[in-house]
Amino acid sequence: MNDESHDIPASMLCEYFVGHLDQESSQTVDAHLASCAGCRELLRIMSLLSGAPVEEVSPPTGGHPTMEEMVCYYRDKGSLDPQAVRRLDAHLRDCPDCQSEITYLDELESELRRAAQ
Repeated sequence: MNDESHDIPASMLCEYFVGHLDQESSQTVDAHLASCAGCRELLRIMSLLSGAPVEEVSPPTGGHPTMEEMVCYYRDKGSLDPQAVRRLDAHLRDCPDCQSEITYLDELESELRRAAQ
């Protein structure tokens, strides 16, 4: 997810998310979002990081946790049941891809904090 290249940089999406873009820039982002599922997903992740309620965290069907589960784990392990935390702890010890997703969530949250200032 974080390796994708977009016309709109993540920093601009953060500014858009917190409402700090001028009207013209917001319209540019709106137009981009209409055709870019990756950036729409990034905005959804920003919303989750910012404390939006997670509707449901269900166990992943494949080997990797869902993004909702990763965000809950990153944001507040206490929001997950202990079995899920143990499973995620074990998975993250062995999965460099998911470790990089946690690092990415940390970087994204930092970018959101900067944009909100």
